[in-house]
Amino acid sequence: MALRSVALRSVALRSLALRSLGSAWLVLLVLSPAVGQDTAPVASPTPRGDEAALRREAGRLAATLAARRTQPPRLFMRLEVVVSDLGSLVDRRRTLDVTRVREGGAEALRIRFRAPASLIGRSLLLRREQGQELAWRFDRARQKVEPLAWPKGTQELGGTGLTWSDLWGPQPGEWRYRLEGEGDLALGESSDAQKVRVLRIRALGPGGVARLLHLEHKRRLPLLIDERRRGGERRLVWRSRWKESGEFWIPLRLRIQAARATSRIEVRSFRLQAPSAHLDPSRFMRE
Repeated sequence: MALRSVALRSVALRSLALRSLGSAWLVLLVLSPAVGQDTAPVASPTPRGDEAALRREAGRLAATLAARRTQPPRLFMRLEVVVSDLGSLVDRRRTLDVTRVREGGAEALRIRFRAPASLIGRSLLLRREQGQELAWRFDRARQKVEPLAWPKGTQELGGTGLTWSDLWGPQPGEWRYRLEGEGDLALGESSDAQKVRVLRIRALGPGGVARLLHLEHKRRLPLLIDERRRGGERRLVWRSRWKESGEFWIPLRLRIQAARATSRIEVRSFRLQAPSAHLDPSRFMRE
């Protein structure tokens, strides 16, 4: 009976994984060993081991699909940020431009503040290529570009509540995933809040950061990231008002809830382009 129960759970999990991934090539990947993957020369895994491996692979594939749908190779956005600090009577406001590029194995991220007056013109550029990580900032006082230490993914940007990890977007290759199952997610705090069906995936990433991803079941879009860092600090990142542009989906509204502040972020405009000047260390501060 015990073996039969394990076998039934394995069959049910396969069914869930296949329904969750939702395309033929992903189905083949789930049911077949990865190309080039080492295989053990001894006996095949036990049903319990097979179930754990299937959960990991299904989680990885679903997270990768979500990243592909929400990460265009080139993207420019203008963001308006309102930060409400716990105990503060005045909200902080920020306006900034974000340019992100991922092409040919290289990545770049450029930030330029538009408001408030104390931050206007503050610009940063990060580039990762051929195993090198290079960063620069523009010193407004001296009107000079200076090298910058590469920031950690959990480091916050200019009092916005956004981290560098948020700005870079998901990078599945740096995380380990596990499919937890399906469930309902309430989109508000009231008892009658709308609920949507989601796929839940656990992820463990750099620096011991753990996440529970909630992917909308129908479109595989990341609606909520429930993040916990070492020390128990919790952070919730909600994404909504998704806009379809070609083959990609862009969230026009984000809400970030941390221990002492809540950030509300609106994407005022975006385009699937990246001006070359934004990625040039000698010109990234000019536009």
